[in-house]
Amino acid sequence: MPSDNLSFARALTQCTRRKHPKLNPPTLVRSFLYAMALIWTMNLVHLVVIVYSCLQSEGEHARFLRQDILAKVPLKWDGTINAVEKGARPFAIPILMPVYGRPEYLRRVLLALSEVAGIGDTVLIVSQDGDNMEVFRLVHNFKACPVIHLRHKPPYWGLPGYLLRLGWHSDYATAANIFSLLSYAYDTLQADAAIVLESDLEPSKDFYQYFLWAHREVLQNEALSKKVFNINAWNPCCMGPALRDFPCPASGVPGQDDWEFIANGFQVWGWLSSRQVWPLLKSQWTQFDNWDWQVEQGIRAQDGRVSLSPKICRIRNIGMQGINFNVEDETRIQAWLSVFIPSYVPDYRDHRPNISNWTLPPQH
Repeated sequence: MPSDNLSFARALTQCTRRKHPKLNPPTLVRSFLYAMALIWTMNLVHLVVIVYSCLQSEGEHARFLRQDILAKVPLKWDGTINAVEKGARPFAIPILMPVYGRPEYLRRVLLALSEVAGIGDTVLIVSQDGDNMEVFRLVHNFKACPVIHLRHKPPYWGLPGYLLRLGWHSDYATAANIFSLLSYAYDTLQADAAIVLESDLEPSKDFYQYFLWAHREVLQNEALSKKVFNINAWNPCCMGPALRDFPCPASGVPGQDDWEFIANGFQVWGWLSSRQVWPLLKSQWTQFDNWDWQVEQGIRAQDGRVSLSPKICRIRNIGMQGINFNVEDETRIQAWLSVFIPSYVPDYRDHRPNISNWTLPPQH
């Protein structure tokens, strides 16, 4: 072989060896140990977060229930509502809204809420977890009704909650937030009933009138209140065929089925509870994840009463991204945003609820 070709071959061999060095056993062992150390470190971090959440679950609830926070209640204050804070019974059913971030959804929900019939007759109680200033401004600028704004600062810069949301999509802080709102409504304001509306649920025009009517006709009815656990604003059958993979009866007809209820299970998307069920909720509320599952399976189903869902839904879910919800397909997004909710207010004065499926067992 010519010397030039030999030199080229040697150079090529040396280059190849430099690019692809042999992995001897000690190197493999070290790489394995590094990988295991990384995995163990990640698991340790997760374990610390789990232990923190277990040890602080009572503390998480206490963080939302602290009286020093409740003493800073009013951003806006009305003389009549002020009397409520002093212990008088409220004149209306309050709307409870837990918020954290996602101001883009909150803005649309508050706009829709400002157009709800009778909204000026109630009070909106917002419990804000964190210090998102855009959320603060949206709540502060809401003028459609009196607002009670409760603000809570997460400990340790919110890191444990962030890791829980990131690693397990946990809503343990939401559970504590909603519990604190219910406690504030029933224990502090002595409300007869309360509506929970999350910050990514767009209410219908008759949202508040619907719940006032349902409370009067069902939960204040001695016979019906023994059978009914709560009133829902949502019915899964309101989803069109493109969004559900389960059979449903015929869809509700607007203007005809506005007073129709279906007896089924608890639905988390907008709901009304009464003072009578608060002791049950309070004693069995979960301090951890999946609070809505606990309300349905651990409380409502065990209690034996049914929830009533409207045949015509009173909320539309607009939160396409969240802890337990993630929709990216544009066709499905449009299907969700096209779910029908009334843009009119039915005449509730002389109508009684028509409840179907009483003979069916509660849905599990």
